[in-house]
Amino acid sequence: MPEADRSSRAWSAQHLLATADATVTVPTRHPESAHATELAATAPDHVRLVRYGSAALDALIGQADRVFANTDFFATGSAVGEYQQGLHLLAAAERAGVERFIWSALDSAVSLTGQPVPHFDSKAAVAAHIDLMRSEEMLRKETDGWYTDHVSVLTTAPYFENLRDRLTPRPDSRGGLTFRLPLGAAPYPLVALDDTGTGDAEPSSDHHQLHGRRRLLQRAGGRMGGAGSTSRRTSASA
Repeated sequence: MPEADRSSRAWSAQHLLATADATVTVPTRHPESAHATELAATAPDHVRLVRYGSAALDALIGQADRVFANTDFFATGSAVGEYQQGLHLLAAAERAGVERFIWSALDSAVSLTGQPVPHFDSKAAVAAHIDLMRSEEMLRKETDGWYTDHVSVLTTAPYFENLRDRLTPRPDSRGGLTFRLPLGAAPYPLVALDDTGTGDAEPSSDHHQLHGRRRLLQRAGGRMGGAGSTSRRTSASA
């Protein structure tokens, strides 16, 4: 998985640990990895690493008060696979009655540009499913619809840190360094990992969708439930 994608969960966990009295459970395929153990070492009494497996999903989410779900497209290599993974996480959280579920989304590239970007489009499809379920809850006249009152969507963008880790500048003919990105004249919206962590760790406040230079304030569904600002057990999904 790209380093910046792994780091988004680390920033979320670190910000939550700094601002709330919480124990953060981090499901990961490789709890023995250097990245995972480094995160756990930042707060050994409050960070719990567990090996992720779909068979243990219900038990894991059942222990959580809040869930931040940031799936890894590159683990499945399939847009449909990541979409199904997101739906499974939502279904497990709904069964468990999780108080606040935050889905980490991206914009739908194929809808906006006509050109597919699978790891964007799969996350956007899960966000669209959340909206569909909110519509269904409205039709049923549910007074405490889980998708409406307990699910939030945090739409981010490519990370600034990619310019340091993966899209580094190259020497140019003037003896300097130049970023070379295949963008033409288009702008390149970016978001900092630190800002992502801030949004993830504040599920009881108004939720922001970040689209590069545009910052849209959006409530979770039509109304916000009174979720607490702290958590005894919080799950950050792999």
